[in-house]
Amino acid sequence: MKKKSVVTVGFFDGVHIGHKRLIEKVITEGKNKNLETVLLTFDRPPQPVSGLLSIFEERLELLKNFSLDKIEIIHFDKNFSKISPENFF
Repeated sequence: MKKKSVVTVGFFDGVHIGHKRLIEKVITEGKNKNLETVLLTFDRPPQPVSGLLSIFEERLELLKNFSLDKIEIIHFDKNFSKISPENFF
């Protein structure tokens, strides 16, 4: 049987205090309920942005500092952007 998960989804540019609190909440819920903790992020922002706070590799290193079970990276392109919310999960 596959273990159930608690998941957060976002681009997480800069990994600021709001991101940290959200990720810590996921980790706490996962531990309290014996769930796998998963963070889904994207290799590029959903919309063009000038002046990103961190490049992809830096962002990934910042995210790896958390005690998450998994970090999944989704390639964000035009086809992915057309997936409906219902079909995403």
